[in-house]
Amino acid sequence: MDIEEGIKKVLLAGIGAATASVEVVKDIANTLVEKGEAAVSQGKVINEELKRDVKEKVKDHVTVNIVKEYKDAMNAVDHMTAEELEALKEKIEAAEKAAEEKAAKEKAKKAEKEAKAAEAETEAANQETCAAEAEDEAADQEENTAAEEAKSETEE
Repeated sequence: MDIEEGIKKVLLAGIGAATASVEVVKDIANTLVEKGEAAVSQGKVINEELKRDVKEKVKDHVTVNIVKEYKDAMNAVDHMTAEELEALKEKIEAAEKAAEEKAAKEKAKKAEKEAKAAEAETEAANQETCAAEAEDEAADQEENTAAEEAKSETEE
């Protein structure tokens, strides 16, 4: 029976070791998860700080200048075929037409705004006139009432 008991003890020791290993692995896994979450949150904070710093540096040290040069286009005209020149003329005409339409729309908007402003001024003037007429009518009624009261007093 000693052999059986020895085997039994070895098996129980193996099971105990496995159980202990599972508990240790769980603890280690939980610790690693917590550290990973902390690292991610710290990384987010650091990332935001870096973004802010980069934006500030770009604002302070980077300037963008846009320069339109048409020298190459002017030189290119010398080397164009008749078809290319015709296409260029059509494109220029379309651009001019678009610019004229835009100017006409802006002019129409301006005229509309001016008409609305004039209409508002007219309305205000009409309201002032109506108010003045109402005041005159009230004054006339007061005079008539006073005259009638004076007449009735003199008749008495």
